Amino acid sequence: KHFIQTADIDLDVAPYNADGGWVPIGNTGSPFSGTFNGNGWTISNLTINRSTENYVGLFGFTSTTAKIQNVKLENNNVTGQQRTGALVGENQGTITNSYATGNVTGTDDFVGGLVGYNQQNSSITDSYATGTVVGRQCTGGLVGENYRATITSSYATGTVSGRGGVAGLAG
Repeated sequence: KHFIQTADIDLDVAPYNADGGWVPIGNTGSPFSGTFNGNGWTISNLTINRSTENYVGLFGFTSTTAKIQNVKLENNNVTGQQRTGALVGENQGTITNSYATGNVTGTDDFVGGLVGYNQQNSSITDSYATGTVVGRQCTGGLVGENYRATITSSYATGTVSGRGGVAGLAG
C-alpha cells in the first residue's frame, strides 16, 4: 500500500495520548512494506509508552521495499525497549527528507532519535533528529545502530546518554 499525508495530524487526543499511546505500524511478522509520503505536513505529539516492547516508533518495523519520505514528526515522547526510534524502530528500507523532534527513551539497546536500528542495505538521506535520547547500549542522536547501512546528508542535535556505544549521530 502507498499513502500520502494530506493534512497536519495532532496525536494529542485519546486513544493516541493515553496508556500505551500510538500502536506502531508494522512488526516482524507483518512489516510495513509500502510507501508513506508525509508530503510536508506535520505529525505532532506522537506519544508511545511501551517500555517492555521492541520495534517501537511511528513505524515499528519496515521491510526492504518500504519508502518513507517527507515526514515531519514534532514534539514526540516515545518510550520502548529495544529497537526504538521516533520514526522507525527497525528500518530495512529507505528514509528520505524526514525529521523528528522530542524525546526518545529505550529501556534496552538500539535507541535513536529517528531510527532505533538501521539494518544492512537500508538508507537514511537528508534527515535529522533533535531532542533527548536515552538508552542502554547502541544509542545515538539519529540512529541507535547503523549496521552496514548508509546515512547521507543527515544530522542530530541534543543530549544522548547510555552505558556504552553512545554517540551523537549513530551509536
